[in-house]
Amino acid sequence: MNSSNRASFRQTIFLGLLATVLSVFFVFLGGPVLRVLFSTCGAIKYSLLGLAFSIPFFAVGMAPLGFFSLGLWTAIGFFSGAEARGKTGFWWASLAVGLGVVVSVLGPLAHFQLTGIEIVNVLGDSVHEVTRRWAQQTSSQMTAEEVKELSNLSVKLLPGFVAILMMGSLGVAVIFAEKFAQLTGIRYERVAGQMKISGFRVPDLVIWILLAGLLLSFVKLGSPEAKVLGINLTILCLGAYFFQGLAVLEAGFEAFNVYPIVRLLLYVFVVAQLFFLLSILGLIDFWLDFRKKWQVYKRLSHSSEE
Repeated sequence: MNSSNRASFRQTIFLGLLATVLSVFFVFLGGPVLRVLFSTCGAIKYSLLGLAFSIPFFAVGMAPLGFFSLGLWTAIGFFSGAEARGKTGFWWASLAVGLGVVVSVLGPLAHFQLTGIEIVNVLGDSVHEVTRRWAQQTSSQMTAEEVKELSNLSVKLLPGFVAILMMGSLGVAVIFAEKFAQLTGIRYERVAGQMKISGFRVPDLVIWILLAGLLLSFVKLGSPEAKVLGINLTILCLGAYFFQGLAVLEAGFEAFNVYPIVRLLLYVFVVAQLFFLLSILGLIDFWLDFRKKWQVYKRLSHSSEE
């Protein structure tokens, strides 16, 4: 890393604090800050900062939040480090997300196991209360037994939902890190072969994993664990295809020369609300390859201008 690109001490502390606050309270918005922070201070300092800014959560009795923060730092730091060594693409991003999920999910389980607290029961009670209130507010006709069953299922699906949060943070980091650096005036060093969201493509193998997940989710096999595994796999695959849909959208923005401010508004006010629609778009792209069509349009547009 070019030494001239390193941040000052004040910038480093500011970025670390901002990344932690945004990651904990707004989740996805911390991603670009973490990516810029890794670029400006290097892997070792980045890792130490991740520990330093996560420890206060443990000190005030908020260990799960501390592990979640540490998981986000881990996922984005690992991917950025791999990318700096020329290792990028879907599987490296998946490995980064997986490491983040391990820290965020297994960390609290191990912590509370050591302290003698049955975290699964505590978490189950909390989710049950949230589910019960939701059922009351929506005037749902769910029985107490159905509410309890939904609560238990929600606890078992936490790994999948945490993975979606990690995916979202990493995706937003890839899209907006350079824009964040330009906005704040902080130097940001691009690396050779740096991943662009418009080039993201899910491997063909994932479609079969998705189909297997759907099969386990809806076909009664007499095994609750199989259903839970199937739903988690389905959530993860839909998350991957969400980013393929996002890649199609970004490629369309580039082909049609959409202004940056319009892109930002669409991302903030539209894309965040259309998870399933973009997942379906990503699935359809598996067969129709929209980006090839965008490229044809772009070439025709340039040739007509000339």
